[in-house]
Amino acid sequence: LIEDVDFTAQLTGPPDLIVSAHCFEHVDEPRDQLQRLVDIADDGALFVVEVPCLDTMLRTCRFDQVFHQHVNHFSVASFRRLINELGATYVAHTFNWNYWGGTMLTAFVKGGSGVSANNDGYTQPTAALAKIRYGEFRHQLIELNSYIESVGNRPIYGYGGAGMLPTLAYHMESDLGFLANVLDDDPDRAGLTWPDLGVSIRQPDESDDFRDAAVLITALDSARPIMRRCIDLNFREILLPL
Repeated sequence: LIEDVDFTAQLTGPPDLIVSAHCFEHVDEPRDQLQRLVDIADDGALFVVEVPCLDTMLRTCRFDQVFHQHVNHFSVASFRRLINELGATYVAHTFNWNYWGGTMLTAFVKGGSGVSANNDGYTQPTAALAKIRYGEFRHQLIELNSYIESVGNRPIYGYGGAGMLPTLAYHMESDLGFLANVLDDDPDRAGLTWPDLGVSIRQPDESDDFRDAAVLITALDSARPIMRRCIDLNFREILLPL
Protein backbone atom coordinates (compact mmCIF):
# COMPACT_ATOMS: atom_id res chain seq x y z
CA LEU A 1 0.00 0.00 0.00
CA ILE A 2 1.17 3.53 -0.72
CA GLU A 3 0.85 4.34 2.99
CA ASP A 4 3.50 1.70 3.77
CA VAL A 5 6.09 2.87 1.21
CA ASP A 6 9.15 4.73 2.50
CA PHE A 7 9.83 6.90 -0.56
CA THR A 8 13.14 8.19 0.79
CA ALA A 9 14.45 4.64 1.18
CA GLN A 10 13.09 3.45 -2.18
CA LEU A 11 14.30 6.34 -4.38
CA THR A 12 17.88 7.28 -5.22
CA GLY A 13 16.94 10.94 -5.60
CA PRO A 14 14.01 13.33 -5.90
CA PRO A 15 11.86 12.45 -8.96
CA ASP A 16 10.93 15.09 -11.52
CA LEU A 17 7.97 13.13 -12.94
CA ILE A 18 5.29 11.25 -11.01
CA VAL A 19 2.49 9.47 -12.86
CA SER A 20 -0.51 7.88 -11.13
CA ALA A 21 -3.35 5.98 -12.81
CA HIS A 22 -6.40 5.07 -10.73
CA CYS A 23 -4.79 5.05 -7.31
CA PHE A 24 -6.15 7.94 -5.29
CA GLU A 25 -9.83 7.03 -5.53
CA HIS A 26 -8.85 3.99 -3.42
CA VAL A 27 -6.76 5.83 -0.81
CA ASP A 28 -8.32 6.79 2.53
CA GLU A 29 -6.45 10.10 2.84
CA PRO A 30 -5.45 11.18 -0.68
CA ARG A 31 -4.29 14.63 0.37
CA ASP A 32 -1.85 13.19 2.92
CA GLN A 33 -0.36 10.72 0.44
CA LEU A 34 -0.09 13.28 -2.36
CA GLN A 35 1.58 15.64 0.10
CA ARG A 36 4.19 12.96 0.87
CA LEU A 37 4.90 12.67 -2.86
CA VAL A 38 5.11 16.43 -3.32
CA ASP A 39 7.50 16.67 -0.39
CA ILE A 40 9.99 14.14 -1.82
CA ALA A 41 9.72 15.38 -5.44
CA ASP A 42 12.18 17.75 -7.09
CA ASP A 43 11.27 21.44 -7.33
CA GLY A 44 9.19 21.92 -10.46
CA ALA A 45 8.40 18.19 -10.68
CA LEU A 46 5.47 17.35 -12.95
CA PHE A 47 2.58 15.24 -11.61
CA VAL A 48 0.04 13.56 -13.89
CA VAL A 49 -2.85 11.93 -12.02
CA GLU A 50 -5.77 10.00 -13.53
CA VAL A 51 -8.91 9.29 -11.48
CA PRO A 52 -12.61 8.68 -12.21
CA CYS A 53 -14.45 11.98 -12.48
CA LEU A 54 -17.51 12.91 -10.45
CA ASP A 55 -18.57 15.47 -13.08
CA THR A 56 -18.80 12.89 -15.86
CA MET A 57 -20.33 10.29 -13.53
CA LEU A 58 -23.18 12.70 -12.79
CA ARG A 59 -23.54 13.74 -16.43
CA THR A 60 -23.89 10.12 -17.57
CA CYS A 61 -25.89 8.98 -14.49
CA ARG A 62 -23.39 6.18 -13.80
CA PHE A 63 -24.19 5.62 -10.13
CA ASP A 64 -23.17 2.00 -10.57
CA GLN A 65 -19.63 3.43 -10.36
CA VAL A 66 -20.18 4.12 -6.65
CA PHE A 67 -19.01 0.98 -4.88
CA HIS A 68 -16.89 -0.28 -2.00
CA GLN A 69 -13.47 0.12 -3.67
CA HIS A 70 -13.85 3.84 -4.35
CA VAL A 71 -13.67 5.89 -1.17
CA ASN A 72 -13.16 9.20 -2.99
CA HIS A 73 -14.95 10.81 -5.94
CA PHE A 74 -13.07 13.78 -7.40
CA SER A 75 -14.57 16.59 -9.45
CA VAL A 76 -12.56 19.05 -11.53
CA ALA A 77 -13.23 21.74 -8.92
CA SER A 78 -12.33 19.57 -5.92
CA PHE A 79 -9.10 18.36 -7.52
CA ARG A 80 -8.12 21.96 -8.29
CA ARG A 81 -8.70 22.80 -4.63
CA LEU A 82 -6.61 19.81 -3.59
CA ILE A 83 -3.73 21.02 -5.78
CA ASN A 84 -3.88 24.44 -4.14
CA GLU A 85 -3.82 22.87 -0.67
CA LEU A 86 -0.66 20.97 -1.66
CA GLY A 87 1.06 24.27 -2.49
CA ALA A 88 1.35 23.11 -6.11
CA THR A 89 0.28 24.77 -9.37
CA TYR A 90 -2.33 23.44 -11.79
CA VAL A 91 -1.16 23.02 -15.40
CA ALA A 92 -4.00 21.39 -17.35
CA HIS A 93 -6.62 18.69 -17.32
CA THR A 94 -8.31 16.54 -19.94
CA PHE A 95 -10.66 13.56 -20.11
CA ASN A 96 -10.26 10.02 -21.41
CA TRP A 97 -13.71 9.56 -22.93
CA ASN A 98 -13.03 5.93 -23.85
CA TYR A 99 -12.77 4.79 -20.23
CA TRP A 100 -15.34 4.91 -17.44
CA GLY A 101 -17.44 7.40 -19.39
CA GLY A 102 -14.69 10.02 -19.08
CA THR A 103 -11.90 9.70 -16.53
CA MET A 104 -10.05 12.88 -15.52
CA LEU A 105 -6.32 13.36 -16.09
CA THR A 106 -4.82 16.36 -14.28
CA ALA A 107 -1.31 17.76 -14.55
CA PHE A 108 0.26 20.00 -11.90
CA VAL A 109 3.75 21.01 -10.80
CA LYS A 110 5.44 21.31 -7.45
CA GLY A 111 5.96 24.93 -6.52
CA GLY A 112 5.20 27.79 -8.86
CA SER A 113 2.65 30.37 -7.92
CA GLY A 114 0.54 27.89 -5.99
CA VAL A 115 -2.55 29.51 -7.50
CA SER A 116 -4.60 27.56 -10.05
CA ALA A 117 -6.24 29.15 -13.03
CA ASN A 118 -10.04 29.36 -13.08
CA ASN A 119 -12.05 26.14 -13.29
CA ASP A 120 -12.93 26.56 -16.98
CA GLY A 121 -16.63 26.61 -16.15
CA TYR A 122 -16.50 23.64 -13.76
CA THR A 123 -18.07 24.28 -10.37
CA GLN A 124 -18.34 21.86 -7.49
CA PRO A 125 -21.33 19.52 -8.07
CA THR A 126 -24.13 20.04 -5.59
CA ALA A 127 -26.16 17.56 -3.57
CA ALA A 128 -29.26 18.80 -5.43
CA LEU A 129 -27.72 17.92 -8.78
CA ALA A 130 -26.68 14.48 -7.53
CA LYS A 131 -30.24 13.84 -6.35
CA ILE A 132 -31.66 14.77 -9.76
CA ARG A 133 -29.17 12.59 -11.63
CA TYR A 134 -29.77 9.67 -9.26
CA GLY A 135 -33.49 9.96 -9.98
CA GLU A 136 -32.73 9.76 -13.70
CA PHE A 137 -30.50 6.74 -13.07
CA ARG A 138 -33.30 4.96 -11.20
CA HIS A 139 -35.80 5.83 -13.94
CA GLN A 140 -33.55 4.31 -16.63
CA LEU A 141 -33.33 1.03 -14.72
CA ILE A 142 -37.09 0.93 -14.14
CA GLU A 143 -37.59 1.33 -17.89
CA LEU A 144 -34.97 -1.35 -18.54
CA ASN A 145 -36.73 -3.84 -16.26
CA SER A 146 -40.03 -3.07 -17.95
CA TYR A 147 -38.52 -3.72 -21.36
CA ILE A 148 -36.93 -6.98 -20.20
CA GLU A 149 -40.37 -8.20 -19.12
CA SER A 150 -41.71 -7.39 -22.61
CA VAL A 151 -39.16 -9.70 -24.25
CA GLY A 152 -41.33 -12.60 -23.11
CA ASN A 153 -40.13 -16.15 -23.64
CA ARG A 154 -37.29 -15.31 -25.99
CA PRO A 155 -33.83 -15.94 -24.48
CA ILE A 156 -31.88 -13.04 -22.97
CA TYR A 157 -28.13 -13.22 -22.51
CA GLY A 158 -25.71 -10.92 -20.76
CA TYR A 159 -22.43 -9.94 -22.36
CA GLY A 160 -19.36 -9.04 -20.31
CA GLY A 161 -18.30 -10.82 -17.12
CA ALA A 162 -17.55 -7.62 -15.20
CA GLY A 163 -16.33 -7.91 -11.63
CA MET A 164 -18.69 -5.15 -10.53
CA LEU A 165 -21.81 -6.61 -12.17
CA PRO A 166 -23.35 -7.24 -8.70
CA THR A 167 -23.50 -3.46 -8.23
CA LEU A 168 -25.61 -3.05 -11.36
CA ALA A 169 -27.75 -6.02 -10.33
CA TYR A 170 -28.29 -4.39 -6.92
CA HIS A 171 -29.66 -1.24 -8.55
CA MET A 172 -31.80 -3.33 -10.91
CA GLU A 173 -33.16 -5.12 -7.81
CA SER A 174 -32.52 -8.43 -9.54
CA ASP A 175 -30.31 -11.51 -9.19
CA LEU A 176 -30.15 -11.60 -13.03
CA GLY A 177 -31.66 -15.08 -12.99
CA PHE A 178 -33.60 -14.17 -16.15
CA LEU A 179 -30.33 -14.37 -18.13
CA ALA A 180 -29.54 -17.64 -19.90
CA ASN A 181 -25.81 -16.95 -19.39
CA VAL A 182 -23.39 -14.08 -19.24
CA LEU A 183 -21.20 -14.43 -22.32
CA ASP A 184 -17.54 -13.44 -22.22
CA ASP A 185 -14.68 -14.02 -24.65
CA ASP A 186 -12.12 -14.62 -21.89
CA PRO A 187 -11.73 -18.41 -21.50
CA ASP A 188 -10.46 -17.96 -17.92
CA ARG A 189 -13.89 -16.65 -16.89
CA ALA A 190 -15.87 -19.59 -18.27
CA GLY A 191 -17.84 -21.36 -15.54
CA LEU A 192 -17.41 -18.58 -13.01
CA THR A 193 -20.26 -16.82 -11.26
CA TRP A 194 -20.85 -14.09 -8.66
CA PRO A 195 -22.05 -14.30 -5.05
CA ASP A 196 -25.86 -14.02 -4.85
CA LEU A 197 -26.36 -13.84 -8.64
CA GLY A 198 -28.25 -16.61 -10.38
CA VAL A 199 -26.18 -16.67 -13.57
CA SER A 200 -22.82 -18.04 -14.72
CA ILE A 201 -20.32 -17.11 -17.43
CA ARG A 202 -19.59 -19.00 -20.62
CA GLN A 203 -17.86 -18.34 -23.92
CA PRO A 204 -19.95 -18.00 -27.07
CA ASP A 205 -19.25 -20.72 -29.60
CA GLU A 206 -19.90 -21.42 -33.28
CA SER A 207 -23.05 -23.44 -32.55
CA ASP A 208 -24.81 -20.46 -30.97
CA ASP A 209 -27.69 -18.89 -32.88
CA PHE A 210 -28.66 -15.54 -31.37
CA ARG A 211 -30.97 -14.35 -34.16
CA ASP A 212 -34.04 -14.51 -31.91
CA ALA A 213 -32.26 -13.58 -28.66
CA ALA A 214 -31.77 -10.33 -26.79
CA VAL A 215 -28.53 -9.39 -25.08
CA LEU A 216 -27.99 -7.13 -22.08
CA ILE A 217 -24.59 -5.45 -21.92
CA THR A 218 -23.36 -6.34 -18.44
CA ALA A 219 -19.88 -4.76 -18.53
CA LEU A 220 -20.85 -1.13 -18.95
CA ASP A 221 -17.33 0.28 -19.02
CA SER A 222 -16.55 -1.91 -22.05
CA ALA A 223 -19.84 -1.13 -23.79
CA ARG A 224 -18.28 0.11 -27.05
CA PRO A 225 -16.35 -3.04 -28.02
CA ILE A 226 -19.11 -5.28 -26.61
CA MET A 227 -21.68 -3.48 -28.76
CA ARG A 228 -19.62 -4.27 -31.88
CA ARG A 229 -19.23 -7.89 -30.77
CA CYS A 230 -22.98 -8.29 -30.21
CA ILE A 231 -23.69 -6.86 -33.67
CA ASP A 232 -21.29 -9.42 -35.19
CA LEU A 233 -23.09 -12.22 -33.31
CA ASN A 234 -26.38 -11.05 -34.84
CA PHE A 235 -28.44 -10.61 -31.68
CA ARG A 236 -31.99 -9.54 -32.40
CA GLU A 237 -31.89 -6.85 -29.71
CA ILE A 238 -29.05 -5.20 -27.80
CA LEU A 239 -29.98 -3.64 -24.45
CA LEU A 240 -27.70 -1.00 -22.94
CA PRO A 241 -28.77 -0.40 -19.32
CA LEU A 242 -27.60 3.23 -19.09
